[in-house]
Amino acid sequence: MKIIVLTSNKYVRCLEPFAKLFNQFWDPTQDVTVVRYDVPPPILPANFQNYAVGKQPEYTWSEGLIKFLEAMRQELFLLLLEDYFISELVKVNRIRQLYIWMKKNPKVV
Repeated sequence: MKIIVLTSNKYVRCLEPFAKLFNQFWDPTQDVTVVRYDVPPPILPANFQNYAVGKQPEYTWSEGLIKFLEAMRQELFLLLLEDYFISELVKVNRIRQLYIWMKKNPKVV
């Protein structure tokens, strides 16, 4: 399952605590892609990759997201924001079950 985390230049500082909590309460082996603009993120764990859309003033929020989605070409993914601070263990098996169910039932997506 593909996990995408959106951020802006103003909130890129939230990525470090987000990543720490994600790896503590989710799964530190789960790959996560951070979609950002021109401000580089702090050093993040190895399971976090990042995609730089470009200079933030050149894009609206949706234009930046669309640019990434066109490059990614992923049918299903989980979209999070950098300030979704996870505070308890995530039932990853339930999320995977929903992912499988959506793949089998495309009209649900």
